[in-house]
Amino acid sequence: MATRFKKIISFLGSLPIAVTLILTLAILLCIATFYESLYGTEAVQYSIYHSIGFGLLLILIGINVTCAALKKYPWKIHQVGFLITHLGIITLVGGSFISFYYGIDGRIALSPGESKNSIELSQKTVTLALHDSNKAYEIPLSVGPYVYEKELIHIATNDTATFVVDRFFPFAQPTEAMIEDPSSDFEAIELYLKSSRFEQSLWLLMNREGRVSASLGPAEITFKKVKHLKFSIPSPSSLATLHLTLEKQHDTLTLTKKDIGKILPLKNPAFRIHIKKFYSDAIVEGKKLKNRSEAFTNPALEFDILGPKGPERYVVFSLFPEFSNLHHQSSQYKAQSSLEVSDQPGRVGSLEIALDSKGKLYYHATSSRGKIQNTVILGKAYPTGWMDTTFQVKTFYKGARQQVGYMPIQVKDPNNPKVASALHFTFKDAQGQAHEDWLSFYETKSFVLNGKTYHASFMPQLLPLTFSLHLNKFNIGKDPGTKNPASYESHVTLLDKEKAQSDHKISMNEPLTHRSLTFYQSSYQTDEQGNPTATILSVGYDPGRPFKYGGSILMVFGILLLFFFRKAYIQLYQQVIKNKERNNEKTFAKTLKDTPSPI
Repeated sequence: MATRFKKIISFLGSLPIAVTLILTLAILLCIATFYESLYGTEAVQYSIYHSIGFGLLLILIGINVTCAALKKYPWKIHQVGFLITHLGIITLVGGSFISFYYGIDGRIALSPGESKNSIELSQKTVTLALHDSNKAYEIPLSVGPYVYEKELIHIATNDTATFVVDRFFPFAQPTEAMIEDPSSDFEAIELYLKSSRFEQSLWLLMNREGRVSASLGPAEITFKKVKHLKFSIPSPSSLATLHLTLEKQHDTLTLTKKDIGKILPLKNPAFRIHIKKFYSDAIVEGKKLKNRSEAFTNPALEFDILGPKGPERYVVFSLFPEFSNLHHQSSQYKAQSSLEVSDQPGRVGSLEIALDSKGKLYYHATSSRGKIQNTVILGKAYPTGWMDTTFQVKTFYKGARQQVGYMPIQVKDPNNPKVASALHFTFKDAQGQAHEDWLSFYETKSFVLNGKTYHASFMPQLLPLTFSLHLNKFNIGKDPGTKNPASYESHVTLLDKEKAQSDHKISMNEPLTHRSLTFYQSSYQTDEQGNPTATILSVGYDPGRPFKYGGSILMVFGILLLFFFRKAYIQLYQQVIKNKERNNEKTFAKTLKDTPSPI
């Protein structure tokens, strides 16, 4: 039995196996290096470093090293360097496994003035919550940065409902599609425009104001609701028509040059409007709006809403009706406005599709050739008067909504993709009704089936902390004379119930360590203008680090003994043995001398 065990130890610790394992590891590390440069850190972690095969390879190396040391037992003094080197390798491999199974690698994003007591881990999770029963199902999603179009998650609830995730895109670009929805209160039309130079399809979805517009080059296309058939045709002296929605009250103001500078009443007696200035060709210079020319190239209107909370400034652009809405999300009045300039010089013309109270469609087209007005029949082509351009209303939905979807894309930098992941799910309740939708990363959506409310979310796994971090301010240092960031640092307050509150600075070279967690300054988030909006701190906990450092030191020390100081420590050992033998001889001689003769 002992002989068989020695043979097994000898085989597992043999040099050919060691060379094969080390060569395999070297090849795998080379592949991992190129793979990471092509597909990013997450891909190489998922496919190689965190794979079962890589872990098995490390285990085999550890077994080989252990057996190589055991087969030389009993050990001799000249093998000290060999044993220390092998002990270092075993310690290093053991520390790597401890870090893999018990380590923490996450991040925390903080905006100025924000506090958080949890960190985001790299693990993604999908959660289905049943609002009425307070039940939740949380499933980890381990897919790496790869496209999957198959069933990834299948959840069966207690009431026989099913929740299935069947598509995952690691880098996804949102797409929009118009679908018919009888429960929607908003109508939609699909226009098809054709000329000898272009063909284009266009969807227009009605909004709460009953009016939606889109620009097609120099032409303006409008889809609106009317009680009676009428179209807005500005008078020759008018500049533009302003459509304003304020606290569910709609106002339509036809403005002339005489109205500039005046304060005009609105339907709501609590509000008035001060018309400040009209720009025929607006341009921003030095953070101020100026008129570049008298040509109607980019019409805009600047006005103040005068109300109980004081005046509020608005700027509305004819060609970009969504601009004012995007820049007034924190508005105190939350007014919605659009500017219509139909007969402006330089514009090819306009096309208005009107929907009356009976659900019939009409159109009114203006051009340099004049005006055309008629009823609309689906699928029939009508002239617009813009050269040889015609249009059709191909589709009309009495109730419609935009459905957001996603498509996979390739990114230049997988480590900084600047696009989110997305997944597709289908939920089917016990009665057979189904709901399908998309979720992007960090998104939660709610839906109702048969009177029951459900919440589906796609989030990173959160690790709660026993303390919290509060971001006081975030600073960016820039290279002299440039706008290139040279350094960045976060000033935080650490709030721990068991310890006193303390302030800290976290920079690229100054991490913060608290309760075994280390917070590093990693990166930051910016808005569209490039201004920082949040700091990104990477969070790490590596319980295997002492073993990895200790193993590395042992390996270096063992190699030094093995190759550089072997002769020295053997000579030292031999000198120690000689001294010991000499001392033993002296002791023996003295003993003989002191021992009386028996004769």
